[in-house]
Amino acid sequence: MKLRVWLFYFGAVWFAGSLPVTAQDRVAPSPEKEAPTVAKDPIKANPGPNTVLRDKSPDGKFGILYTYNEKDLAHENRPEGVQLVALPSNEVVRDLYDDTENQNLAASWAPDSQHLAFHTASRRIAETAIYERRADRFEALKMPSMERFDPKMKKNERQGHFTYSDVLVKRWLGSKKLLVHYGIEFDVQMENGDTRDASSDYNLILAIDGKGNIAVTKATKTPPRN
Repeated sequence: MKLRVWLFYFGAVWFAGSLPVTAQDRVAPSPEKEAPTVAKDPIKANPGPNTVLRDKSPDGKFGILYTYNEKDLAHENRPEGVQLVALPSNEVVRDLYDDTENQNLAASWAPDSQHLAFHTASRRIAETAIYERRADRFEALKMPSMERFDPKMKKNERQGHFTYSDVLVKRWLGSKKLLVHYGIEFDVQMENGDTRDASSDYNLILAIDGKGNIAVTKATKTPPRN
């Protein structure tokens, strides 16, 4: 009798394991259980002969390592590696490098070193990511949508050739408040077949709350960029 019970149990387990997993069956891990950016055994950066440390945090506890091609001694081209590291250990806190064609990189620290704004720019698209310090790591915060500041179009118009868009940090106004410039420009295809230029430029004040949310608290329209 016991043998039959065990055979039935293992058969039920095998059958349940063979069933397909649906989206409803998957349970997303809770945020507090997700793997941190920094592993339990932190990776230490290995500065090479053409690596430079710049953009130190105001408290001196962090910096950004830029690694360039061994032939780019003047550091004129885009770096091949960008790492946010803890000082003086050189433990990698976050990898800031991406493989897009970003040519210009700029870092801006909040005065209390708890937030880092990192700006990347290519030929037509430039954007800013904001990272918040949480214990021994920096987490990326979700930027607010800028669509409400885009040029307005009429009902039968549509966006044509895209020229540029940019979110650029002008300065920090405090530990959790910063002034950024948002600009966008594109052609608009009109109903009669003609095109017209459309652009928007705003100075925006962004505020970060205690939960890491970013909101636009003030918007001021500015003249278009040159």
